[in-house]
Amino acid sequence: MIYDSRGRDPQAPYDAYKDAVRTFYERETDRHGFNFRALGYKQRTSQQRRFAVLAEVGDLDGRSVLDVGCGLGDFVVHLSSRGIVPDYTGIDLCDHFVSACRRKFERPTGGPRFLAGDILDHERKPPYDYVVSCGLFGLRAEGTEVRVEATLRRMFDLCSRAVAVNFV
Repeated sequence: MIYDSRGRDPQAPYDAYKDAVRTFYERETDRHGFNFRALGYKQRTSQQRRFAVLAEVGDLDGRSVLDVGCGLGDFVVHLSSRGIVPDYTGIDLCDHFVSACRRKFERPTGGPRFLAGDILDHERKPPYDYVVSCGLFGLRAEGTEVRVEATLRRMFDLCSRAVAVNFV
């Protein structure tokens, strides 16, 4: 293990954040099932308004889009309902969300892709055209502050056109 000059593990805040996120969303899924409430929204309309604003980042149709903290893949559904068909990839820390999305959306013939993992570890060459995130930092947890800047930097590293993010 690597420690900083003060004897602290620099990875600890990142790990604490990921653990808190996974614990929160597993609990919310147990309470509400696989729907918008499990994602922390009280009303679907709130989620949809946020998606509408994110979609204004550019012409997403046919473009590569990475959705960071994709949850249950609701953003790709929002786009599809408006006739927008991006080359969509969703990534999320929560394995149970990604598994649900794969069952719901992925087909052998193509379609949206879903990855379980941390955006800070994600690689892609060439970069995505657009990188978006809806409510990614809505959970107040240990390590959130250090994650915000690192995540935003990584999102910009992974895009060629624009990043769109909203915060709760």
